[in-house]
Amino acid sequence: MNRNQIIGTGIFSIGIATYFISENQIIGTVSGVVCAIGLAFILRIMPFTKRNITK
Repeated sequence: MNRNQIIGTGIFSIGIATYFISENQIIGTVSGVVCAIGLAFILRIMPFTKRNITK
């Protein structure tokens, strides 16, 4: 696992924990979005690396 996948695992676990702790629907929706972002990090869907534009 690379650094972005480890960060994604942390974000995903925080989102899951927030979902189970909260009883509010708004917080549940926000935690769902956080889980989706964490999953994108884990699966390398979102490229968060610096790229050389002049290339």
